[in-house]
Amino acid sequence: MEKINLSDLLEPEHMDPVKRIALIRIVDDGGVRESYKFLIESEGWRVKTYPSAEAFLEEDDPTVPGCGAGASRAWSCTRSSSSSQTACPSSS
Repeated sequence: MEKINLSDLLEPEHMDPVKRIALIRIVDDGGVRESYKFLIESEGWRVKTYPSAEAFLEEDDPTVPGCGAGASRAWSCTRSSSSSQTACPSSS
């Protein structure tokens, strides 16, 4: 039986093509953001985290396919499709 080197399986050509392309976006201002990142990355997905909805709207590249997950309080901002303006309620 041929011995399989685990690091060889982690190379991009062995990855699921969807996992190579898709980006999972995590928006959370709490302490669980990095835990979610670790968990999802351990399944082979690409992950980008954002500390707030404002940061997500300012930094995210919407042309990259994928999905987003986050706490409902973190998603209280909106991005206008007709402009690059972001509207977020005051946190006070």
